[in-house]
Amino acid sequence: VFTSRLSALRSAEHSSIFASQLLKAVNFASVLAAPALSSLAMFGGYAALYGPGGLTVSKVLSCIAMVNVLRTSIGKEMSRATENGPECHIAVMRFQRFLLLPE
Repeated sequence: VFTSRLSALRSAEHSSIFASQLLKAVNFASVLAAPALSSLAMFGGYAALYGPGGLTVSKVLSCIAMVNVLRTSIGKEMSRATENGPECHIAVMRFQRFLLLPE
């Protein structure tokens, strides 16, 4: 009985740790891929609206610099919030269950 309960708990813990690590990997990949994808969309849209002749080196470099600033400032905090959000929710639910126990 004890070993079956223990193995069930370990299995549940393993699946939650796997889900957490998968979420961290997806966040890390999205932070790394965001500048390339946003630059592609931004310059593709600019070229579609104004033609390929309107795109200059100064415009490209300044836009890439702004995208990288946004990536470092927003990307780190966004990925940290999505990683810690579910853990915080679980902790609050545990506190709530504990505080609602009969005395």
